[in-house]
Amino acid sequence: MQTRSRRRFIPFLVAALIAAIGIVAVPEPQPAVADDHPYTTPGEREYNGRKWRTTCSNYSTNVQRCRAEIFATQARLVNGRYQLVNEYVFNNLTYLPSPRESWKDNPLAKAGQFTGTDGRIWQTECDTAWTGKNGCRSFAWVTVINQTKTATGWKFTPENKWVFNNVVQFKASPKPPVDPAYDNPCNAKAPDGWAFTEEGRPHVIKTPYTPNTNYNPISLANFIKVALRSTTLSDADRLCFALLGANHLIDDGATTRTYQGETSLWLPYPFGFSANPSIPALTTGWYSGLGQAGAMTSMLELANFTGDPKWDAYADQLFNSYLVPMSEGGFTNRDNGFLWFEEYPTDPPTVVYNGHFQAVLALHAYGRERRSADPEKSDAAFALFDDTLGALATQVPKMEVPAEGGTMSSYDMVRGYDAVPLRAVSVGSGTATITDTRLNEAPSTALPIGTQTTLAPNRLLNSSMETSAGALTGWVVVNNNLAGITLRDGWLGVHPTGNAWAGVEQTIAAGTFPAGSELSFSMMSRLEIPEGKAGTGGKVAIYSVCPSGTTLIHENAKNRSREAAWSATTFRAPAANCSIKVQLLTYSYTVTNTTAWYDDVQLRLADPVGVSMTPEYDLLVHRTPSNHLTLQGSGQVQVQGWYGGRWQDIGDPVTLSTDGAQVEIPELYTGRNININYHDGHVSELQRIAAFADQQGFPEEAEILDATAYKLSRMSVGTPYNKDNLTRDSEPETITLDMLTGTIEVAAEPEPMAIQPRSVPTSMELPEATS
Repeated sequence: MQTRSRRRFIPFLVAALIAAIGIVAVPEPQPAVADDHPYTTPGEREYNGRKWRTTCSNYSTNVQRCRAEIFATQARLVNGRYQLVNEYVFNNLTYLPSPRESWKDNPLAKAGQFTGTDGRIWQTECDTAWTGKNGCRSFAWVTVINQTKTATGWKFTPENKWVFNNVVQFKASPKPPVDPAYDNPCNAKAPDGWAFTEEGRPHVIKTPYTPNTNYNPISLANFIKVALRSTTLSDADRLCFALLGANHLIDDGATTRTYQGETSLWLPYPFGFSANPSIPALTTGWYSGLGQAGAMTSMLELANFTGDPKWDAYADQLFNSYLVPMSEGGFTNRDNGFLWFEEYPTDPPTVVYNGHFQAVLALHAYGRERRSADPEKSDAAFALFDDTLGALATQVPKMEVPAEGGTMSSYDMVRGYDAVPLRAVSVGSGTATITDTRLNEAPSTALPIGTQTTLAPNRLLNSSMETSAGALTGWVVVNNNLAGITLRDGWLGVHPTGNAWAGVEQTIAAGTFPAGSELSFSMMSRLEIPEGKAGTGGKVAIYSVCPSGTTLIHENAKNRSREAAWSATTFRAPAANCSIKVQLLTYSYTVTNTTAWYDDVQLRLADPVGVSMTPEYDLLVHRTPSNHLTLQGSGQVQVQGWYGGRWQDIGDPVTLSTDGAQVEIPELYTGRNININYHDGHVSELQRIAAFADQQGFPEEAEILDATAYKLSRMSVGTPYNKDNLTRDSEPETITLDMLTGTIEVAAEPEPMAIQPRSVPTSMELPEATS
């Protein structure tokens, strides 16, 4: 039984809570664990002096759930008035032990806070000292009715609080047998970030899908490249790893098909995937332009490395997949009016930038590699590469999204995320009225006029980084690493020292903010990185510090600009008994050439949203690259957007009339997908494509791509801009690879083997001379 004072079992309507997270149980009674505990054993019993009633049923095909009720006195509405009633009331749900993989992304089995479909806030803890290993417990922020005895009767008062709801139990997963030395089939340590299945298939450890051991074409292709380009592995180990990845790539999932007389090789993904919340998810068996392209270039590299022509043959068949249109089950899309290789062939297509960039670069690599051995294939590849440049010149500028301090890149060309609420406030004398609202000339929901918001107080001490006797007041230096701190002109500078985290932190007492309330964190910040060098980004880490443990609840990575810029983000306050720790850091402590500067750091209750309207923008960016409101009425108004937890002005005030006044909506507010993990990769990819476009005789297109690469580079921390890009005749020293959770830098070309094997191995079984 739970005895902690903050976790009292308070009865409430479980049906509403179940609806809040969309759970539907299968009402088929099943036997449960026979330990006679009221949480897990069906039937009625007396336990610890209380009466219990328990029922169990199937929650899914392989998960059982038990509902425990306890006989108690509770306040309940009877004929419109609260009365004390003795009856069985809900106590908790217990999900009996099942494989952790069965839960996938279910928030009841993943630590953190989330909001249910009815707007209620939930909090889940997993694998802590309190929940125990292989377990989770969830709480809901609900209204309960407290009863107090008075001289005249009973007083009933509502209270909002965290209420315990359920326990999820996991079965311990058996560990597969492993090599005692290296945990993989080759005689070397696995490259960082990779592990191996029981069958020896490489897989990325951190993935956006579960289980992470799934066959994944782009991961296997990248594993081959990382192995071949390693500067620390021996030739034999590079070859072993590369062949291991290649054989699993081909043998575990590849299929062939014929289209217009050409045989093509296809690498299906054996799991569903959601590419964007507003577009239907892909179902098992989909093909990715990124996966096909990555596999093609990995086959070319393996052919060069081993001298075995069979890998060239696989590359040829993968190139043939470029010739199959999306309408015929391929990934090559011309239906939008321009050529695009779709990383996710959804309906409608997501038009992802980095997947397309990688596929375009792969075409160029294939054309170069096959020029001597198969001129016809090479010409076809270069013709298709040239065909992509016109679309890139028109569509790449649409990836530019003006953001805090510069220009960020969008991940794709759809607006599938939540748009920013909008409102107007009256300015000047008199009261303004809005009689007509139009979005891109079409009738729209009326834009309401709200009241100018008064900021809640800032709860951080010394937000302006003032010093007293040379010391920073209100903040604690992380690790006492004073060498990593600089105080200058009212700014705090954080610079890594190479051996320990540097930064400052401050803790806000528990109870300062209502549990579950929306909070706004804002700051002035900038980065200082030597021109032309790669550095690291600034990072604000925010933790909830609770009796049960410390949990990272928010990261703010908006400190990327070379110019001082104001930015804001939001997150939810933790439980009432949890304090909040704020740390001002950098993203790495080993990159020592970067200083992240901070000033005017604030944490406050977010502005209330109040009256507002949320526009429904065109999902397809290429069809409607910009958006504007046209307002008719009288008086003068300032249009505002609720962004980062603050009502922020959009442009200047406008004077209303019957003629209509236009207000341009920032693209940042329309639901664009800005994925910081891919921004640096976009810079690298655009520079390479621009260089190749110039070499192919497309200087105008090359200049457009190069100009975008330069804009984006001012907000890039890992990929510097190369001003000599368009005159570069050779490949760069490093390139980016898409790792699904972001990008990594690897050597652009593998080093050749010191000694070519006499007989070329065709599987992971190496000749004895090289093993």
